[in-house]
Amino acid sequence: MLCSVFACTVISVVSRFDKPSLMLMPFHIA
Repeated sequence: MLCSVFACTVISVVSRFDKPSLMLMPFHIA
């Protein structure tokens, strides 16, 4: 699933910026 790969990339970038952002981002639903 492309969404999964995209989510992983977003999570990696977001992780570097802010960990709390991960929880705010609804990547789980995506």
